[in-house]
Amino acid sequence: MKLEAKWGRPIHDDFKSLYRLCNGDNESGVFPAWEEEEETYSLMPLGDIARYCKPSNRWEDWEDGWLPFATNGGGDYHFLDLNDSSAAPVVAFDHETGQAGNVAASLASRLNEIVDGLEHGKYVFDEEYGIIIPFEDDED
Repeated sequence: MKLEAKWGRPIHDDFKSLYRLCNGDNESGVFPAWEEEEETYSLMPLGDIARYCKPSNRWEDWEDGWLPFATNGGGDYHFLDLNDSSAAPVVAFDHETGQAGNVAASLASRLNEIVDGLEHGKYVFDEEYGIIIPFEDDED
């Protein structure tokens, strides 16, 4: 994978398998937002990801081994943490606070959690926004 050579680190099979199936589009809404007012996260096209191989194109608070793969279009990202060579956990980054936190142990576990959430009603698919958390309506 050319991206792996540009990034200078091995990229986990979860990521490679996903991108063999689809290239991101920045509008898929595949990854749910954490809060009601946030936009959903969409897979980034490989070309956009490759742009971040240059440290000058990254946010100041990003760690060196973070590979972005999803964005909400508002400056927040999901990354694979390639500093952890055994699992590559998924990290969420909030650009407004500079805070980051682990979301899942791996990309595969995050995708499995989303599928399980769709099957059991934790998430729903919305035609306009993608996969969302069905928040309670405050007007009831």
